[in-house]
Amino acid sequence: MHYDTRKRLAVGVLFAIAAGALVWFSNPVDRIKADVRADTNGFVLSLEYTSRLLG
Repeated sequence: MHYDTRKRLAVGVLFAIAAGALVWFSNPVDRIKADVRADTNGFVLSLEYTSRLLG
């Protein structure tokens, strides 16, 4: 398959703009960090609850 260089460049620019828009409107890294923090806190609370039940 032979692609035109201009077409490849245009597709690359479009993907870069789409990725930039994704980060601009909703930063996925912050959401993932918040989810991990919530999961970790939930896990710690589960361990504390279990230790109180057993102890």
